[in-house]
Amino acid sequence: MTERVWGMSQRECDYLEVIHKITGKVLSQKEGAEQLGLSTRQLRRLQRLYQAHGAEGLVSKHRLIQVQSCIF
Repeated sequence: MTERVWGMSQRECDYLEVIHKITGKVLSQKEGAEQLGLSTRQLRRLQRLYQAHGAEGLVSKHRLIQVQSCIF
């Protein structure tokens, strides 16, 4: 079985940190969105990805495609 290793950018780590704070009721969605420079709509989309796929869901799919295309 092949193990996948996901490298997160600093921005993706920031997303994760803010999502944890929102889940823990430390921040509101509006405050978190302002902190990240996103709209509340974009933040809700990131929260759904995190709930469905964990931290892996926050990793950019564009970067993943680039890496895979280099391998083949």
